[in-house]
Amino acid sequence: MSTPSFLYDLFKHMNWADSVVWNSILSFAPAEKDNKIWSLLHHYLTVQHVYLSVWISEPLDVPERSSFDNLFSLSKWGFDFSQKVIPYVESLDEEKLNSNIYLPWSKIAENKLGKQVHSTTIKDTMLQVISHSAYHRGQINMRFREIGGEPELVDLIMWIWLGKPKEEWLEFAK
Repeated sequence: MSTPSFLYDLFKHMNWADSVVWNSILSFAPAEKDNKIWSLLHHYLTVQHVYLSVWISEPLDVPERSSFDNLFSLSKWGFDFSQKVIPYVESLDEEKLNSNIYLPWSKIAENKLGKQVHSTTIKDTMLQVISHSAYHRGQINMRFREIGGEPELVDLIMWIWLGKPKEEWLEFAK
């Protein structure tokens, strides 16, 4: 593996934390009917998928939330990302990580900011995906608690203390 180990570990942790959150959500029936949980899950998966699509030069294909029948079908989309991202991360070296990448939605950001955005690297965007996912996992866990669930601890340090376990998606989420 030529990818820096810290970046590889951050993605491994992200996949593990995602699987823990998904397993909690899918095991708690009230989550199925909660619009806020649905919206947050769909949003953060969309971001994961669109960045991966840009990284691997695939067309952006974002299914509408309504195209998922239930949280189980949405979780399969999350599982799909987890299976694709690690091989991609493993394929990278420092040169590729530090190369500039164009994000198709940067023009939207320019319009919103009122100025031109600076160039970004693949490494920058990878850190964005990791931090964005952590941010929304926190929101999901907060909402999960509000509707009566008890979220699992998914902090990076918890993952380290547990011996850096592999992600464990429930069988029906695959």
